[in-house]
Amino acid sequence: MPLFARITADAARVLGRAGEATRYDSLFVRIRDAFNAKYLIADGVYRDTTLATGPGAPPTVIVKPPAGALQHTSQLLPLAFGLAPDSLRAPLAAKLAADVTRLRGGNAFVGILGSRYFHFVLTDAGFAIWREIDQCGQRVHDRAFGAMNESERSQLLRLLERVRDNLSTED
Repeated sequence: MPLFARITADAARVLGRAGEATRYDSLFVRIRDAFNAKYLIADGVYRDTTLATGPGAPPTVIVKPPAGALQHTSQLLPLAFGLAPDSLRAPLAAKLAADVTRLRGGNAFVGILGSRYFHFVLTDAGFAIWREIDQCGQRVHDRAFGAMNESERSQLLRLLERVRDNLSTED
């Protein structure tokens, strides 16, 4: 794993083991180069390789983004783990931020793997997009409750609270 190679190289440097640091730095470079050769495409983004597999079943591609949109986690993880080439880091982060804010209306589709890194990576790259994502939540709220009167909203909220309470109690 590339991250472990980097951590091991850094640890070797701290311990004064220059030879081992060089060895693990070289391993990281080989991993990064092989990864980019396989997944980085000409327009400077990473191709989607999301697969669904079952026992004995051939892999099939699942959940594709809309035409022209990026597969967010496929872009995010190379940025998070230092696999994206330095020359592409800023443009890739900009494409990812634009995709979330413009094409997806503030929705980040990163799943459980990408959610840990999403805001850290984009904030480090100068894209603080919490506001856009928060605005998306507000739009959902406005549409969900917009056509209801106060009595209907209150009744729905009480019902949702009961559902939450029922789900949180243990049998």
